[in-house]
Amino acid sequence: MKQDFEKSIISIQNLNKDFGPINALNKINCKINEGEVLGLVGDNGAGKSTLVKILAGVYPPTSGSILYNGNSIKFKDPSHSRSLGIEIVYQDLGLVDIMNIGRNFFLGKEPTKTAFKLLDFKKIFGESLTSISKLGIHLNDAEQNVGKLSGGQKKSIAISRSLYFGVKVLMLDEPTAALSVKETETVLNVIKDLKKLGIAVVFITHNIHHAFDVCDRFIVLSSGEVILDENKSKLEINDIINSVVKGKNE
Repeated sequence: MKQDFEKSIISIQNLNKDFGPINALNKINCKINEGEVLGLVGDNGAGKSTLVKILAGVYPPTSGSILYNGNSIKFKDPSHSRSLGIEIVYQDLGLVDIMNIGRNFFLGKEPTKTAFKLLDFKKIFGESLTSISKLGIHLNDAEQNVGKLSGGQKKSIAISRSLYFGVKVLMLDEPTAALSVKETETVLNVIKDLKKLGIAVVFITHNIHHAFDVCDRFIVLSSGEVILDENKSKLEINDIINSVVKGKNE
């Protein structure tokens, strides 16, 4: 099926990834669009993690091509992908529980002042709270340790941190896993806000019901192949579930 890549930030064409004799991804063709929430679903071992790690610069592809804003590119490493605005928020979030919100927000990129490079705590605490509040999460004290926050608040901090540093494509690995109903609603609302800001979001999940609430399009992977790539407007939730359950051999 011919695909329209005109609005794509990332276009993936005939992408393959082998790990020794194991073919993890086979002739992947898909796109990631600006301001779109893409649901990436599939059973365990379907190839979801491998695909997003290639985009994040963790793995090189074996063959195939990736276009970024229309230009062919090879992601050298994770720092290269991040420099282009491509980020993954993993399930472990990359936060340090014993550090405060402000330090976690900047984590290695802390602003400094004076010739002695002293940390600018006023900016660290002020800008972290301001940035987090833009996603509807209102925290009172940036000096509070992250370990005291709820799961939904932690995920919102990790997402807002990516936004602050110029993310254009944000890949969220199981963002609603192990959250309460209220916390799940918070994270889903944050994803809707990201869409309004024009951020491309890839929602990687096993929870299709959560994804169906916010996603515009779904890709289903099975045994390293795309078996469904369709706009949500043309799908019922059971279409996606059945595609995952049946896999590519049905």
